[in-house]
Amino acid sequence: MTLRIFKPSKRGKRWHNENMYGYASQDAVLPEYKGLGVGKKMQEVRIKICEEKKIDELLMHTSIHAKDVLNWWKKQGAQYIELLSSPITNYYSVRMRLPIAGKKKFNKYYIALRFYLSAIKCIILKNKSGKSRRFLRLFNI
Repeated sequence: MTLRIFKPSKRGKRWHNENMYGYASQDAVLPEYKGLGVGKKMQEVRIKICEEKKIDELLMHTSIHAKDVLNWWKKQGAQYIELLSSPITNYYSVRMRLPIAGKKKFNKYYIALRFYLSAIKCIILKNKSGKSRRFLRLFNI
C-alpha cells in the first residue's frame, strides 16, 4: 500500500482537491489474507497518517473493470468523481475521492453530474488507451 502527498499548484488545482491531498495506489493483500481485515487495517493506518498531516482528502483510481476494488472503496465512503483514459493503459479508469480531516462528501447529485460529464467527455475525446479519437486527429485535437 502506498500514499503520496501533494500540494496542488494553482495551475494544477482541480475542483475536487482544494488543498493538500493524498493519492493512494498499489493496494494489495495476498489472497490467503483477504477477508481477514488486513486491507481495512492498512487503510486505517493510511487515514491516520492523512489526519496527522492535515490532508483534506484521499484520491485513488483503478480500472473501471475492478469491481471488487471499486466496491471496497465505496464501502470506505469514497465517491466516484471522474473517468480517466491514460496512454499507459488499455482501459478506462475511475478516480475516487475519500474525504479526510472533517471534510464532507460532496452532494451525491453534484458528484453524479460531474462524474457523468467527465465520462462523456473522456469517451468522446479519447479511446481506452488515452489516444485522441481518430476524427479529432483531423483537427489536431
